[in-house]
Amino acid sequence: MKERFPNITRGVLSGFSAGGLGVLANYVRFQGDFYPNTPFDFLDDSGPPMSVEYIAPCLQFQLWNFWGLKDSIGHTCPACTELDFAMPMAKTVVEASIKAGTFGGFIDSAQDGTMRMFYGFGNNDCKVPPFVPPDLGAAKYEEGLLAGIAELNPPGQPPGHYQSFVFVGTNHTSIESDLFYLTEPDPEKKLDARVSGPDDTPLLEWTLEYLAGIGGNLQPKP
Repeated sequence: MKERFPNITRGVLSGFSAGGLGVLANYVRFQGDFYPNTPFDFLDDSGPPMSVEYIAPCLQFQLWNFWGLKDSIGHTCPACTELDFAMPMAKTVVEASIKAGTFGGFIDSAQDGTMRMFYGFGNNDCKVPPFVPPDLGAAKYEEGLLAGIAELNPPGQPPGHYQSFVFVGTNHTSIESDLFYLTEPDPEKKLDARVSGPDDTPLLEWTLEYLAGIGGNLQPKP
């Protein structure tokens, strides 16, 4: 990639769904191995990190081995284990981003139907009954989503380094579809925190602000 694009002065590593998790898994190595002197922001659309309370250890174990994560984040995240890597991985990425002076962004619907099903495979210690679609549950998913965002935005952290856009609904992925131009938070259910734009800030506008480091966290109330 560096041979094809040798003169990048700034970039964004982005992905959606499993690709969003892939951004978190590969950001540190990508930045260090390919462009160590070029600032790269990251944008994760609908691949949310959550704690083991929401992404069961048995499911994380399966993903760690199936995706070969030992050979990727195993080299960049000392705190990551096969039973608990999602949040430690995300913290490592945010810390690296802060150190590099770049910005991280996260987008998802509060009750994302696809990711609820995916994380639901961890229900009952990964013993999901046959022919029954797994589901983490809308309320639990939103709880884990907002808890993860809060954990990555601890008090005292430089403002703007990890920003989020969470909107009401069950949609899965936004940046590759018309939703990127149409989506905005529900003005009656949003919780403002470090929000620079108006209450009806659309996703496109939030993204531009995020890239400028002046965005904020737009979230529905739990």
